[in-house]
Amino acid sequence: MPSKLKQWFKERFKPPTGDLRNNPIVPSSTRPADNTNDGQKAEPQWDDEATVSGGNKDFLAAATDDQVSLPTYNLKQRIPGGKSISFPGNPLMLLDVLLQICADLHMARLILFEIARCGTPLMGRRGGLKLSGAALELDKALCKTAAILKSYAKVGKGLERDQDPKETSQSLANDQQMKDALATVNRTLRRVEKAVRDGVLDTLKMAMIHNCQDIDYDEIRTQTEMHKKEAQDACRIFHGVAGDVLCKLRQD
Repeated sequence: MPSKLKQWFKERFKPPTGDLRNNPIVPSSTRPADNTNDGQKAEPQWDDEATVSGGNKDFLAAATDDQVSLPTYNLKQRIPGGKSISFPGNPLMLLDVLLQICADLHMARLILFEIARCGTPLMGRRGGLKLSGAALELDKALCKTAAILKSYAKVGKGLERDQDPKETSQSLANDQQMKDALATVNRTLRRVEKAVRDGVLDTLKMAMIHNCQDIDYDEIRTQTEMHKKEAQDACRIFHGVAGDVLCKLRQD
């Protein structure tokens, strides 16, 4: 092997050194190998890598073709039992608002990885990408927030066990207390959606467009956590009302 090529391999695959907190990317080639002893059950593989299939596309273009896989950080999807319920006369359902917030969060994650990809030398863009430092903590917060909010998309836990789930669902949807609660939670969720879009998504989008190198990921993460709490508290109250109304309907 020519000496220049040997030197290139040494430089390409040498382990990272120094402080990686300001470097959002840890090249896949430097990741430690899985060490499992023979005869012992291997731990689940830690999912913290974003990959793009179908060529050397950027994350936003690849997402359009459904060719992006974002890391889950091994979060369990907490989807409670229940079913989605339509509320007559209310064009903006709880599910619709939650899914829009989750879509904003997903787009923010794509932009976050695209910013990291653009800041990585061409030779380091092969394989998957892993974030580190403040960028990693932000992505974890975005991922966790979306997972939690999705778990509130279903209303009426245990409806499938009712003698007539359809009738119970309709009675629940027509209940005035439920209609009032839905209007309240939707006002909160619409406000949260706008705040996520303006303060999280658009901030990252402008940083990507202007190739900003000094992004305050910690501040964006703080905002994300704040929006998650506001939406989660509102959804908990709404689901509590749904549970109370269901108990009342089943007793009648």
